[in-house]
Amino acid sequence: MLCSFGSRAWQQYVYASDMRQVHRADVVVAILDFDMTSATNEPDSGTMFEIGAAVAEKTPVIVVQFDANKELNLMIAQGLTAYFDASKDGLKELSAYNCDDLRSKPAHRPVF
Repeated sequence: MLCSFGSRAWQQYVYASDMRQVHRADVVVAILDFDMTSATNEPDSGTMFEIGAAVAEKTPVIVVQFDANKELNLMIAQGLTAYFDASKDGLKELSAYNCDDLRSKPAHRPVF
């Protein structure tokens, strides 16, 4: 399907594809703060939507956060399965995390 970037058809295709993949996923891994060069470095709203969709489907959600100074949204904090703080040893911990077992690993940082 050939659609112009940003067109209504493109938007519908991307939305349907993203939601299909969230629905089919065994686990969703979400990076909250992907742009450390940004002054605000806010989480992408699409990523937040996908986390909510995964939680609604009862699909486990693994969250990775890089910015050590950011608080965590309480809805994300309560909905996630496992949290990894990449400003510390989070990526190393994530590489050793058993995705077959999916043990609870809550965030230990302030929430808002």
